[in-house]
Amino acid sequence: MKRLLGIVVAVVFFLIVILLIVFKLFLSSHTEPTQPTQSDPFQGVTAQSQSLQTDTPYRAAISCYTWYLEVYTRGATPQQIAARPEAAQCFTPSFISQWNVIITSTEADPVLLSQDYGTSWSSHISATTVGQSIHSSDQQMTLGAGNDQATLVAHLVQGQDQNWQIDSVSEPAS
Repeated sequence: MKRLLGIVVAVVFFLIVILLIVFKLFLSSHTEPTQPTQSDPFQGVTAQSQSLQTDTPYRAAISCYTWYLEVYTRGATPQQIAARPEAAQCFTPSFISQWNVIITSTEADPVLLSQDYGTSWSSHISATTVGQSIHSSDQQMTLGAGNDQATLVAHLVQGQDQNWQIDSVSEPAS
């Protein structure tokens, strides 16, 4: 009788162990899917920084707005953009230092002067010189096409390295 009781206890013990193993395997194969990680908005764009052309006000305005809109439309915030080396090529330190104040006081992006962007802005960027002096230039920027357009003025200054940077952005004069 003791021997039979020992066999029954051993069988029950092994069944419990097997059930626990099966249950653990079941749980590990049915875990909740993890949230997908947000892709890096700068991936694939960083190499373009070597091609940022800032030798003339026109090229600097076009190159910098093209780069900015590309990473912005991929989900980068102005604060993330400001920390990139490409931003140092495009924007003066003085302008970048004002971004948080501009965002807080106007709730608008400091480069786009808008809370949102149009779907055609990144594919249709043009600049027209509306003011020029030896070391500064005003470029009227048109972003977008058709009814999806925004117009603003980028004020650029020439640095000691002879390259041009955006120092401020404003609404065009009426």
